[in-house]
Amino acid sequence: MSWRSSWARLGLVALAGIVVFAGWSSYQQYERSTKIQREIDILRRESDRIARENETLSEKIQYFASPNFKEEEAKEKLGLRRQEEKVVGIDGNVRITPEIQADTISDAVMIEENQPNYLKWRDRFLYGGTRY
Repeated sequence: MSWRSSWARLGLVALAGIVVFAGWSSYQQYERSTKIQREIDILRRESDRIARENETLSEKIQYFASPNFKEEEAKEKLGLRRQEEKVVGIDGNVRITPEIQADTISDAVMIEENQPNYLKWRDRFLYGGTRY
């Protein structure tokens, strides 16, 4: 009987060892697969970011190759124009005449200074400035 009980104990210990080994192997496999999945997710996000960046760059390339962009750049940087266009220059030294300045502007400032603050805000938001 002692041989059987010792073999039974030995079998139980061996079975427990096999279960522990299988559990440990399963845990390592699970840990490895989650690590690989995290890396896949990171690479997928990076791939999406690069795809969006490529799309943005493609749109910019298309815009820079468009005739509208070329025309705009020719006008701004080279000073060119189309034959049917007329260019109008405005002098930066234009002054307001004293009559207009005295009549219109000072009255508007006086009206604006005499108004309560809430009326100024109302006029600013509802009418786009002061009402006369």
